[in-house]
Amino acid sequence: SEDPPEVGDIAPDFAIDMPQISPWAAARAGRRHAVVEDTRLSALRGKVVVLSFYPAAFSGTLPLIEGDAEEIALAARDRERRRMMSCAIQLDELDMLAPDHALLGDVVKLAITASTPELLDAWRRTLRTKDLHYVNDADYGIARRYGSYDAKAGYNQRKVFVIDGAGRVAYVDDDYEPGDAGALAAAVAKAARQR
Repeated sequence: SEDPPEVGDIAPDFAIDMPQISPWAAARAGRRHAVVEDTRLSALRGKVVVLSFYPAAFSGTLPLIEGDAEEIALAARDRERRRMMSCAIQLDELDMLAPDHALLGDVVKLAITASTPELLDAWRRTLRTKDLHYVNDADYGIARRYGSYDAKAGYNQRKVFVIDGAGRVAYVDDDYEPGDAGALAAAVAKAARQR
């Protein structure tokens, strides 16, 4: 992996295929697929962009807990969330950023992994996320530019970057884990206010 950009650096540019509206919004509008365009990160200037790197779709899942009492299940799930980090938790927390910051301006959230587009679409439907763009980084080119790819392990590490409206790195979380969502939300809010 290359050295990752640091806070204050211009974010390394890259191109992705990105729906112009989320798949969830397309489905609500009665369309099967959103229109996809080749988009560069630099073309998103003026928006806050969150890059969330993770190992793979369907890696790490929440345990199914059976029982009658909802409180027992929620407490057990919470304990399990603290014990392990799964990609589902990471993306769920990223997806939940939208409602609190909708009034602060446009925030584009990119969930980046090397999983195939077909697997990412199945993953999106399974997680039922509403405000994420799933990015297939098949050759780990983006992950390498951001220092997320671990060549020895063969997959991305959990790194999160917030890119401000000027295209500069405003926040870096080198090892995203449960409990980091508050700091990420604060960084997104701060970057949105400074646009």
